[in-house]
Amino acid sequence: MPEHDRTSHLSSYSMPSSSYRHNPKAAPARFGSAGRNKHRPLEKDEDVRGGRRLDEDGMVYDMGGGVCTYFQDRMRQYPFATGAAGLSLLRRLLVVNRRVFALSDARVLATDDPRRTAREGERLYVEKPSQRSAPKGAGVGTWSDEEYAHPGLQALYLRLKSFQRFTESWALYERAAALGIFDPWVRPAGVHVSAQGATAEGATAQGASAEGATDDKLAADGCTSAESVGARSASGERCGERPLERPKLCVASLGGGPGYELLALAWYLRELATKRGVRPPRLDLVSLDLQPSWDPFVRALPEPMGGESESEHAMEGADTTYRFAQWDIKAGVGACEAAGSAIDLCLISNVLVYCTDEPSADVLTSLLQSGVRAILVNERNGEQRMVGMVQKRGVVVCKLLDQSSAAGRDDRQLLFLPEGTPAPSPVPRDLEHTFPNVPYEEAKKGSNDARIDRY
Repeated sequence: MPEHDRTSHLSSYSMPSSSYRHNPKAAPARFGSAGRNKHRPLEKDEDVRGGRRLDEDGMVYDMGGGVCTYFQDRMRQYPFATGAAGLSLLRRLLVVNRRVFALSDARVLATDDPRRTAREGERLYVEKPSQRSAPKGAGVGTWSDEEYAHPGLQALYLRLKSFQRFTESWALYERAAALGIFDPWVRPAGVHVSAQGATAEGATAQGASAEGATDDKLAADGCTSAESVGARSASGERCGERPLERPKLCVASLGGGPGYELLALAWYLRELATKRGVRPPRLDLVSLDLQPSWDPFVRALPEPMGGESESEHAMEGADTTYRFAQWDIKAGVGACEAAGSAIDLCLISNVLVYCTDEPSADVLTSLLQSGVRAILVNERNGEQRMVGMVQKRGVVVCKLLDQSSAAGRDDRQLLFLPEGTPAPSPVPRDLEHTFPNVPYEEAKKGSNDARIDRY
């Protein structure tokens, strides 16, 4: 029995129309399969051979034996593969998407001509008229603010970017965790957390949350290390006479739109805490974006208590807040002011194309000077002008992807760290990934296929 409803009133236009069969390259050719991919685009009702379709749009397939094939592109031409852990996450994501897509579909259906709205949205998504008409180097983003608000564009955007943003963000967080970025809030055994931050080898985040434990507080309570804090807080015991609070982590996604980077972070930190034998931090997650129509989609992300999602995961709702605030990086209003709170970490996902000027570099640098511990960056282009711009301002830049291959410089996943932060070690080359080859890196190894050999 299929796990999706093919009778949906939107099924006739949720996939690409015949008018827009071309599939522009989405990733730098020197890193990925563009021009070398042996797979052809799948037709609307065509399925991956040997797979069981899990969603209406045919983006995720259960291949059996704990193996999953999924897509991130509109034409379903570039398959990715993951194992049992990734399949479980994508199943949960599909549950979230049913809520989010229902909101989007309702907006399309409320227009005078839903089919025309959907087709116009697809035209905007594919042709990107504002970006194409802008002078080269003007720093114009993929779509204008008005185009981003178009119900048809949003419907298609959500159907594709939910998978891309979620999986790429998950890979970013795995790399960042390997360098200790999350240690002040998810304390691993043996890591000493002080007011200056985690001091285990490789840890770079400068300081725990204001509500986390510092050396002075630990000493006053009779504890001597973050290891004992983690063990006791996880079991609910007291340290001295006072119960230990779980640290609170506030994360802002800059230009975050519907907020799938935040969803991936909440789920990732929960898994990381489970692996480390501690309780996850309390989370305040805010998407800061110029386009206010993303607000209801962000608020639809949490897994409901006692709802259709797995009950063991739905408990996050009591300790995790998703919210939206309108913000324009060029308007002179601070991100913390827009968020209404201090911010511990910032996320940037495919936004730097909008922000290639000196004032934007000033904004990012200012965030790192005013308490933000790190900015985690995920982008599409292999060379980011912003890297040099913030480095001139003293920001420490850590490149998370392999820089040693013949493919050359790769700025697609980065950390921006406060001035004076010790340069972290490179990400371990044997780091296991839940979503391998995300973002595209197979060309670095000479492979012609986006699939993987092991899970």
